[in-house]
Amino acid sequence: MPLFKKSAAALRLELDGNGLTLGGWTFYFPFIWDRLEDVLGRANFNDPGRGKGGAALCGWHAHGIYFEEDSVDFVHHLFLQVQPGKADPKLRKNFTGEVYVAGEAVSLTGNEPVQTKWLIAVL
Repeated sequence: MPLFKKSAAALRLELDGNGLTLGGWTFYFPFIWDRLEDVLGRANFNDPGRGKGGAALCGWHAHGIYFEEDSVDFVHHLFLQVQPGKADPKLRKNFTGEVYVAGEAVSLTGNEPVQTKWLIAVL
């Protein structure tokens, strides 16, 4: 548990193989979700029953990040809010950081054909 509230400074998220580096910390999928609190602060978004199979959706409003909490608290994928739609969970802010996949920058405009309103990191 962090000793202080984390700021909403721009984050750099890097995906390479089954590794995720976020805010200088590296995680390997799947990982226990409370480890994200070491980087992002205490999760402040929870929407029970909205995920696949009735899983809770948990995340951080200030960072525009959420995930599905499965029955054993593992993270298998993250969602980054780029432009929320009507049916999507309502995080207060969009993800505004940088995303790199295998060392290459990913645009976060939401306008590219391969993007939807949410960018999903699945490994």
